[in-house]
Amino acid sequence: MGAVLFTGSAVAKLSIGEVLSAMKPFFLALLLVLGMVTYIPWLSLWLPRYLGL
Repeated sequence: MGAVLFTGSAVAKLSIGEVLSAMKPFFLALLLVLGMVTYIPWLSLWLPRYLGL
């Protein structure tokens, strides 16, 4: 992920800080969903149960 950020910032001719500050809401959403899937068991197990696994 770091290499992609570095390459993308070089192509766009922006600093890494500018790119990261623009991506903050997306990182926060990713961390929120990761926390929910990790700590709420039924949220991550509904698909295997639905499929009968």
